[in-house]
Amino acid sequence: MSIKIRLTNGDFCEASAEVLSLSDLFVEEDNILKVNTNNVKTVEKISDFAKYYSQLTKPQKNIINDPKKLSSAEEPMKKWFESFSVMDPQVLIELLTLSYDMNIKPLLELCSYITAGIINNKTPEEIGKFFGITCDYDDDELDKLRRNLAWTNL
Repeated sequence: MSIKIRLTNGDFCEASAEVLSLSDLFVEEDNILKVNTNNVKTVEKISDFAKYYSQLTKPQKNIINDPKKLSSAEEPMKKWFESFSVMDPQVLIELLTLSYDMNIKPLLELCSYITAGIINNKTPEEIGKFFGITCDYDDDELDKLRRNLAWTNL
């Protein structure tokens, strides 16, 4: 079974009905769920997560709910996580935002874990490049910031 999703640009797509069981959002009068994205890939990722999550046993859900435990998971769950975690940075950012907006805590925890893994041991410049963030400071301002924040080891 699926539900209709209205994107912010007015377009529609479908997602698994399991999304509703994980979210605090309510469908509109015409049985349509409105989400704050224009990216169909993001909605597909949420739908994939909801389908997978709904099939898990309680101990397996506990692992997904605390992603640090993924290393102790069974092989099929590890493979699912590996394939799920491969996505464009823009989709990851939108997934973080939408999982927060929709109050899908297990997905928010998982996306936060994925993000932490990506930025771990990276310089601010590498993180900015990965997420497409440009620096608004000129070289003099950056030098001054680095001197003032020397204790941070940036």
